[in-house]
Formats: sequence, structure tokens, C-alpha cells
Amino acid sequence: MKILKICIACLCLASLYSFKGQQIDNQKEMNTENKVIENIMARRSIRKYKPEAVKRSVMDKILECGINAPSGMNKQSWEIRVLDNPATISKLKEMMVKANPNTDAAAVEGCFRNAPTLVFVANDLSYDFSAIDCGLLSQNIMLSAWSLNVGSVCLGSPIRYIKNSPEALQMLGFSEGYQAIICIGLGYADESPEAKPRNKAKIKYIDNKVSNVKIISDQIKGDLRYISATPSGVCSKQVDLVLKGDIIVEAKFHGGCDGNLKGICELIKGKRISQIKEQLEGITCGKKTTSCPDQLSLILEILN
Repeated sequence: MKILKICIACLCLASLYSFKGQQIDNQKEMNTENKVIENIMARRSIRKYKPEAVKRSVMDKILECGINAPSGMNKQSWEIRVLDNPATISKLKEMMVKANPNTDAAAVEGCFRNAPTLVFVANDLSYDFSAIDCGLLSQNIMLSAWSLNVGSVCLGSPIRYIKNSPEALQMLGFSEGYQAIICIGLGYADESPEAKPRNKAKIKYIDNKVSNVKIISDQIKGDLRYISATPSGVCSKQVDLVLKGDIIVEAKFHGGCDGNLKGICELIKGKRISQIKEQLEGITCGKKTTSCPDQLSLILEILN
């Protein structure tokens, strides 16, 4: 029986290392080989441009990517107008200034951020999800542009100003029943802005496993944080943790597979919460959809 327990413990730890290795490999692949993710994470809104317009051959490819965006029932409920001639853009600005006398002329003229190529998108007013279609189209345009070393910025103020100018709307020539909704400025970047912070707290997973995990004690003594929590749906009845910042100092399971869980607790000592959460998340036990390690990852999710 003792030999059997030792074998089970070894198998559990081996599975943990295998799972960890697979996640590391997946993470490396995501970081080094997934060009789509790299492009999404690298893109910045550009508000300073070099004077030359984007070549039409490049714009053709960008716009082709744009219209390959998904749309409700494949209605493709958008229309697109492109301005890349400086004289035409200047004329459009004059019309907009004239139609907005109560707005500072410099603000109206500067609303395009001096982007040398302008893309106006109009939505179909007869289709209630057309605005969403146009948003998807616009995102495709901006991401594909970035992948081709073309900067972009999504602009709302030109739409406010242009709606007051029948002349400008006539110049754009959208079909009846379509309304300008988005303007995208494009060009070659003359700045390299840093990424703005993103609020991950606005992301919430609706998961019964999370809601059933409870923190029953959370105390700070000196530079250490002592936490006790009750997992759900597993043999272990309580998990005790000692943290120093985001580092796990001690961990203990009450109940469950004693040897296996002791081994896991030793392995996670000195590791960061984020690292352990990623390594243990999703591990199952038998026919259960969770496990003691998975429940620990959910506890760490709450703490993090």
C-alpha cells in the first residue's frame, strides 16, 4: 500500500510538470510565433504623421482586409470613402469650418490630426447592427494598416462636424440611407507613443467554481499576509496560504491526497501568484471538472 501511494504521488507530480511544460511551450509559441497577437498588442493610435499619403497599392490591401471583417448575416452594411488628395482634403476642411461657425476654426481643421489619408465609413440606417459591422470593419483596417507599417487613429470629431455640412456630405457621396459614423486617419507615423494602461478589472469570468470558493480569513502581520479559504467540489476542505507581496511563502491543504498536496505545496513555495495560477488552472481530478490544484488557482485569482 505504501509503494502504491508513492507511485500515485509520483504520477501526480509528473502530470503537474508535464502540464507546466506544455503551458510554457504554448506561452513561448504565443509570444514568438503568433504575429496576429504581436500586431494587436503593438498597435498604437498615431496623432502625428509624415506628410506623404499612403500609397494606393497599400491602401487597396488595407481596405480589402477591412471589408473581410465579419458582418451580421454577411450584409456588409457599410460604405467607404477615401480621401488622399491634399487639395480635396483642404476643400473638405473649408466646408466643415463654414458649417460650424460656433466652433473654433483651428479645432475643426485640426480634427484629422494632419493624417494625409482619410477613410470615412458610413453605416446602413435600415439595419440595427450596422454600427457594429462598421466597428469590426474599422478595426480590421487599423490592424492591417499597422502590420504594413501604416499608422492610424479612429476619429469621432470629424463626424460631428461633417454632419452639419450638406456640401461635405455631398462630396463624400454616400448612398441614400447611409450615414457617416467613423473617420479613420492613416499615414506614416511621425511619433512612437507608449501604450496606455488597460483596465483588466473590467474583465470578469462568470464561473461557478470561482463563486463557490470563499475566503474565510485574510490577515496581515508585518510583511506577511495570512489567508485561509474553502475550496469547492474537491476532497480538500481548507487551504492556508502565507504570502509576502505576490510571492507564496507557505501553503497547506487540509484534507485531500496528503502526499500529493504536500508535494505541490513544496513546489509552489517562492513562486509568484500569477505563475502558479497559470500552472494549476484547469487541472482536473478523475471525472471531476476541477481539482485541489485548480481550486488553489481560483483562490489565487480572487487574491490577485
